Amino acid sequence: MFCSELKIRQNPDTLEEYYKNLQRSLLRIFIKIGIRKEEASEYVKKFFQEVPRIYTILLVDTKATLEYDPAACSSHRKILL
Repeated sequence: MFCSELKIRQNPDTLEEYYKNLQRSLLRIFIKIGIRKEEASEYVKKFFQEVPRIYTILLVDTKATLEYDPAACSSHRKILL
């Protein structure tokens, strides 16, 4: 885990601000590629609503990999790759 990630996880206010910054960044990307702001906002909202489900899928996949792949050595490496 990177030091900056550890600080974010330890401070709920920092985590909330980080989350908001991610949403704003994604919104800017959508707008930059020509999507109307209202539509882009809806895409951002839907994307972030799916993050917990995606995270759960990654955890299940990682657990299976660690259990059945002898070359797998850590969950952090699996999720990052």
